[in-house]
Amino acid sequence: MTYYQAIVARLTERFSPENVITVNPEILAADIPLVEALEKLEIELSQQDKDYINMWPRGLQQAVRWATHAAVDRPEEERLAVTFGGAPSSFFEVTIWETSGGMAIQFRGPVPF
Repeated sequence: MTYYQAIVARLTERFSPENVITVNPEILAADIPLVEALEKLEIELSQQDKDYINMWPRGLQQAVRWATHAAVDRPEEERLAVTFGGAPSSFFEVTIWETSGGMAIQFRGPVPF
């Protein structure tokens, strides 16, 4: 499993249809770094994962935090599952799609480590 596949699999599992109802929206609303929010959501992150996420531009970290907040800051029966994806790129990018059935967040960036 590639690095991107491993980290996005853990993120997707936490925001899966079965688990999204247990996500506390207040954690994602807080003005804290993305890594800290993910840790508070009990997503397993290695030091390598944390270092890589902390390399992302602050605006992209905030975009991911606020997008996931938007997916869960609604009544439980209306919460959106979030599917994450990742791919190598020369530049850091985040693309976010939302439909009535869910949300997808695609990370692109330099290959880590």
